[in-house]
Amino acid sequence: MLVPVRETFLRRHVTDEWSQHAEACEFYREPVEQREISASYQPKRKNIRLVRSFMIASAASPMRREIASSANRRPQLAALLIRLMTEAGLQRVGAGGFKPPPLTDQMRPIWPVAREIHLDKRVRLADALCLSVAKLPALAAQIEAASDETYPHTRPHGVLLVRVQSVRAGMLRTLNGEELPVTGRMAVFGDRPEDEPGMAVDARAPYLALCIVARPLPGDRAQITAAYVHPCASLDRLMLVDSDAERHTLMLLKNFQYAMLKGSGSTVTIDKPMDSLVSDKWPDGRSRPPVIPDFIVTVRDRDGSVKRAVIETMGYADEGYRERKARLHPEMQEAAGAVSVIEHDFQMPAHWQQEWRDNQFRRELWRQLGTSKNEEL
Repeated sequence: MLVPVRETFLRRHVTDEWSQHAEACEFYREPVEQREISASYQPKRKNIRLVRSFMIASAASPMRREIASSANRRPQLAALLIRLMTEAGLQRVGAGGFKPPPLTDQMRPIWPVAREIHLDKRVRLADALCLSVAKLPALAAQIEAASDETYPHTRPHGVLLVRVQSVRAGMLRTLNGEELPVTGRMAVFGDRPEDEPGMAVDARAPYLALCIVARPLPGDRAQITAAYVHPCASLDRLMLVDSDAERHTLMLLKNFQYAMLKGSGSTVTIDKPMDSLVSDKWPDGRSRPPVIPDFIVTVRDRDGSVKRAVIETMGYADEGYRERKARLHPEMQEAAGAVSVIEHDFQMPAHWQQEWRDNQFRRELWRQLGTSKNEEL
């Protein structure tokens, strides 16, 4: 509850007689904290500091699990993963890309991006990046052999990017069943470890995990000290998604993309943005929540005309969720330069089978973005 007061004009009551705001409520956070959260969803182009020096961080971080969501500040590892994926072009399905290229080809564009990012003054991310569990021992040996002078502002460390099939407290399991212990913080987007109650059912394997490899304490062996875990589209597509529902939406969008290309030669691009499309501040200086559409679909017809729509996966039925979406949809449409917002609903109408909702979504895609030469498939 909020009541007018001097200076800030708002006061948050947290005593027992006042009800608590929901986490997604704009008044859940203090204004300063909300500004920091909003800023964390802006595209990051500066260098990063993933670890501290032993002089600053004298003790190893305790092992703990956190849930990452847009209601909380984006972790540094999450920001790094999203930067790598976005700048490498992996958050886009280009025209003709409905069939993903081999994983080695998908990972290749990550290296030029990593060469532009510094872990420390003298160390580029590309110098200490590992994209295979098989090469993890070599990275660990490199870190253990590195001198403190090489990492003047932090301490020797590197980064592992790997696909995983499951997440447990303090443990990642790779697709081939190998277990990777995590000794410190592990943030999981929208999910909980399998051995804890209340596991979310909307974010499932496979995942991409970005891990810090470092010595927890001086003299220790190099090991995974922190990890950020985010669902990816499929076993053969690295694109980050937020849920199983988004995976289903993406599948239908790729079907539309293929049919448009084959039917009339129109090219369709599918973007999955992860950063906010707008500034983190309103013109008057107030903090502005992130505006991140689920997908942006752009159609270029053979005559040169362009149509664009925001695609929103509506995965929940609760009233608060839908009210927030309704408020954000006009902002998403404007920020994306789209003509409309098309919803792919998984809950409403409640008495419908999902197949009927999918068909309704297909019809709207074709009605708003299709061409007269195409017929709905």
